[in-house]
Amino acid sequence: MTTTPEEIANLVSATNALLDEIIGKEGVRDAQVLAYGAQINGVIANFLSASRRTIFVHATLGDDLNPGTEAEPMRTIDEALKSIPAGGQLTVNLLSDYTVDRVITLQGGSLFVAGYNEQHRLTFADVNPLDRTLERSPGFMPVQGGNLQYVRLQNLYVSGANVPTPPECLSPGFFQVNGLMAVRFHACELELPAGSDQNVFASPNGGVVTLVVTNSIVPPEMAGRWVDNVAAGTDPLTLRTVVSNLSAL
Repeated sequence: MTTTPEEIANLVSATNALLDEIIGKEGVRDAQVLAYGAQINGVIANFLSASRRTIFVHATLGDDLNPGTEAEPMRTIDEALKSIPAGGQLTVNLLSDYTVDRVITLQGGSLFVAGYNEQHRLTFADVNPLDRTLERSPGFMPVQGGNLQYVRLQNLYVSGANVPTPPECLSPGFFQVNGLMAVRFHACELELPAGSDQNVFASPNGGVVTLVVTNSIVPPEMAGRWVDNVAAGTDPLTLRTVVSNLSAL
């Protein structure tokens, strides 16, 4: 079972409360008890630090061997995700336009991807028709049976591919839903080229999605493209597997 940062933080509070109770009953500050508590809190603090990271990514000038600072950015979101444990929180500050050209596996927790200082373009590429090993279109996919996955895209132009997906590719979508997934677009401009057949959400294995769109530009052609097999104009309140602040999908 994955332990979330919130659960770890609660453990810190519980540990401190237990130590205070022990000290109060004994009437003395037991050095061994205090030392033991300090060790526990040290381990917890290290975990919290490791589970929450901010990584800078530059698709052309970056290097995945870099530490991920603004001066020395990484090159791919894939490698940036490896820097946190399952269930952690990663903020990716994009220093350039970025193309998602493969399936990026998410291990639960939170992923924030934002254009840094300016609105960069995040493009979900089409499947190479010569690559018959790809059964899914490039995008983000949580591990099956994992915890709730939350993704926030901010200050980005979000665009799909401009060609149809090969027929052997299952349910083309930016986000391949397994279980519970929540996505928020904030201060984004969305675009789906006329030749694209991608959706925002694809649910080949079923699942429940939460979609929130705030302060974003959504063109009319997005109607019917939010969730696969959901017709344009559908009120999300009529669906059991979709929760959204939009009045119509």
